[in-house]
Amino acid sequence: MSSLTPELAAFYNTTKLTMLDHALTATEQETFAKQAAQLNQHFENPLAAKLATAYHQLITANLSSADHQTFYLLACHLDHTTSLHPISPQQVQDWRRDQSAELGLITENAFLLDQLSVDETAILALL
Repeated sequence: MSSLTPELAAFYNTTKLTMLDHALTATEQETFAKQAAQLNQHFENPLAAKLATAYHQLITANLSSADHQTFYLLACHLDHTTSLHPISPQQVQDWRRDQSAELGLITENAFLLDQLSVDETAILALL
């Protein structure tokens, strides 16, 4: 992973993949919340700071809805705004059942552009 914020990207992926597997237990939620609090970092690079903010938004959203096994991707728009995009357990089940490529893409990337999964390199241009 060639992230400007490798620890945050890895932690976001850990929460996302765990939630894909099962709804987080209270203990897992507590542990993840403690770990997230420890990942506050200061970045000299402004792009890394923007990316870190994006990952913090995603991690916070994931942990806030962990009981429902809903996780989030960050949808970036051409006007440089962002919004959180929820992925429900039902959607994941549908993608698994249909052997859809979307499942592989959302497990690899945290970001969307026009509802398409994109990587950090593409999203940095909009952040």
